[in-house]
Amino acid sequence: MRLQAAGIGIAALAVLTAPVAAQEHQHQGDMHRMEHASGEMMPGMMLRAFGPAELLERKADLKLTAEQVTKLEQLKADAKAKHDQAMKTHDTHRQQMMEALHAADVNPQLVRAHFTGAHDSMGQAHWAEMEAGLAAMALLTADQRAMVRGAKAGQGMQHREGQSCCQGEGKGTPQGRN
Repeated sequence: MRLQAAGIGIAALAVLTAPVAAQEHQHQGDMHRMEHASGEMMPGMMLRAFGPAELLERKADLKLTAEQVTKLEQLKADAKAKHDQAMKTHDTHRQQMMEALHAADVNPQLVRAHFTGAHDSMGQAHWAEMEAGLAAMALLTADQRAMVRGAKAGQGMQHREGQSCCQGEGKGTPQGRN
């Protein structure tokens, strides 16, 4: 039993202490592969283009009204507050899990409870961003939504070096690969 608890503890430690940058890079690679496999972007990636902050950066291009700008600024503030609270909860669970892992007698149920809490709160942080994207998308006119979708599709996915790897509207083959 103690060996099993140590194994669970080591696995949880490895998962939650991996560098965030490495996880994000892997996540982007996975999204890139999924986009090519399906020919479409994942919903979270598509909604990122509709994030309130992204839309506010393009307010002149999109010809946002004063009312739209005000609502987007409020959505941005609300999403940030929800995201920050969820991340605070995540950090608390992560710290408590690390403490449980370093206890003299590791309790797998306690480790799991904090692992689950950290995982769930991270999901809440991501949902706050997606929810803001959905609400922001609803604020736009059909023409504005088409402009955002068209600009996102025209960009294609970006390599880390900043080179476009996709042709057309997010479909096609990667450039520079055989």
